[in-house]
Amino acid sequence: AVFADEPDSVRAVETAAPPPQRTFLWSEEPRLPGSLKVVAFSDATYASNNASRGFASNVAMPGGSIQMGAEVGLLSQRLSIEASAFEGGTFDTFGAMAGVKLALFPDSWTTHAVLSGGYVKELYSGNGAWGRLALSQDIGRVRLATTLHGQHVFADGRDAIDVMVILGANVKLSSIVRLGVEYVAQDIEAALDPAEAEGGMRHFIGP
Repeated sequence: AVFADEPDSVRAVETAAPPPQRTFLWSEEPRLPGSLKVVAFSDATYASNNASRGFASNVAMPGGSIQMGAEVGLLSQRLSIEASAFEGGTFDTFGAMAGVKLALFPDSWTTHAVLSGGYVKELYSGNGAWGRLALSQDIGRVRLATTLHGQHVFADGRDAIDVMVILGANVKLSSIVRLGVEYVAQDIEAALDPAEAEGGMRHFIGP
């Protein structure tokens, strides 16, 4: 910007990075906050039987659950840390999740990818580790996204790895409205292991 009171000088005006967009319900969007920027989030779920990890981090436990957390950017939209706590289920139990997220591509690209991983304490009180790859692609007004989530709980009788896949697509109708659909497949390792601990695959699709 050029200022009239200083005609011989040009001042560089820093443009603040826009906040990361969250345009899906279940798919993780691979956009991170800027340096020292904070994004707070919350979600709530009720299921009559076996709510899944995609829904407020509830694992195979009927009833309602609530999750609240925050993400803090460490490097300019390339690295962040995230932590959340959740409560619910039939027995009013408590869980937590924390991790580090790394953006693989610059935020200015139309293709986004984030690799993340960390610690989880399930509502069943089991401790574990998780890893996730989130991808999205913008094609004009259309946004496509996919999330691959793997998790292992250090407890007897649990699977070597629990795998969940989420697919989503939406279209931008206006500056504040998008319309789309998402598909969730939980415990897809059951397709290869008939003795899968959580009782088989579960699927969800909705707007």
